[in-house]
Amino acid sequence: MAQTRRELLLDALHCRPTPRTPWVPYVGCHGGKLLHLPADVYLRDPEYIATGVATAAERYRADGLPVVFDLQVEAEALGCELVWSSENPPAVNSHPLAHGLDLSDLPEITPDSGRLPVVIEAIRRARARVGDEVALFGLVTGPFTLALHLLGSDIFLEMVLNEERIHALLAYCADIAGRVGEWYREAGCDVVAAVDPMTSQISPAHFAQFIAPVAAPLWQRWAAVGATTALFVCGDAWRNVPGMCATKPDALFVDEQIDLVAMGEVARAHGVAFGGNIPLTTVLLLGNTDDARRAARQCIELGGATGYVLAPGCDMPYDTKPENVAAVAEVVHGDFTGEIAAKEAAAVTIELPDYTKPGEVLVEVVTLDSLSCAPCQYMVEAVRAVEAQFGGQVRWVEHKLKEDDTIPLMMALGVKSIPTIIIDGAVTFSSIIPEATKLRESIEARLAAKA
Repeated sequence: MAQTRRELLLDALHCRPTPRTPWVPYVGCHGGKLLHLPADVYLRDPEYIATGVATAAERYRADGLPVVFDLQVEAEALGCELVWSSENPPAVNSHPLAHGLDLSDLPEITPDSGRLPVVIEAIRRARARVGDEVALFGLVTGPFTLALHLLGSDIFLEMVLNEERIHALLAYCADIAGRVGEWYREAGCDVVAAVDPMTSQISPAHFAQFIAPVAAPLWQRWAAVGATTALFVCGDAWRNVPGMCATKPDALFVDEQIDLVAMGEVARAHGVAFGGNIPLTTVLLLGNTDDARRAARQCIELGGATGYVLAPGCDMPYDTKPENVAAVAEVVHGDFTGEIAAKEAAAVTIELPDYTKPGEVLVEVVTLDSLSCAPCQYMVEAVRAVEAQFGGQVRWVEHKLKEDDTIPLMMALGVKSIPTIIIDGAVTFSSIIPEATKLRESIEARLAAKA
């Protein structure tokens, strides 16, 4: 009997040889785009979601797909307020534990809480639609990202000043993740993955101190109910990749900021499969079909033949070009064998702001999009909170990667990671959210230099 696409993917996730590289396009709210539905409608209806998954599975010839890519589901069920968008997943707009509540004050989470019934029913319906041909991923908000949603950016200071509280918070969030993952597995998911992008924002010492002790038992908990396990991260997470692999998920997925050759060496040394990392914005959203084919070929070559899964860098934006995703599938399935013309570097120019203006500091935040990327959101929140303390002496602006001028700005200023804070033209905090005190001191130093 011929091997199904699902079986091919699961073999790769368990580091078994496969006849070709498996492919998992991260179709989240982009599924709404395929159905001509806004994200805020699509993500609230299980039939729409299941139809979007089935449509993407056929159109993109996927070996596996996430059913929902929304890191706010658990936060909403636990009392966080959300801001909805027609072209992004919702964003968390309130942090209950930052406003006097304790863990004991949060509502009990059950399969009937918030939108969990929508997701669980969507998994059941998607499984009925795709059968056993395509693997389904149940994506759970990782413990550290959920802790950020509940407490807000104060967590970074609390990790230094109140370690006991953060340990308790992360144990709580890991238990929530464990339960939700079990419900997703029971509903029909083959793979249960913790999506924890905020782990790229901390040091290896803090990862070992706070995250590793809850991560390893989480994978074991999901494996006990028959799930293949994975960790999804984004941003410049390289400093924590060895620690992540040491917790022993079945697989670790990373974005384009991580070198796939180096990633493969570390992952294979730990017996962990790995996945990624087609550039999300520059290729799939803003590029063309040749860009997509070129990136897919390069990733497949660098990833190697065993234990590697081709995937985008993160959740695909709503307006990702379907023809670009389909072009990746052509390469994966061997349908495109032609030559791809070498890409010529475009000549770009940009007029930079006047960073010498006296009495004012310009803080620029380069993001994927703070409405759809958790690390970007909390980077922006940190800047907004500190800016308010300077009485008009600080002006800040967000540069989203999908905007036309952002890539030329990054090239001109030497920005290599996202999110990044630039203070008066100087890259100051790259892919790490600063504590409020450090950000304030950096701004004060710049004001003093301009006095």
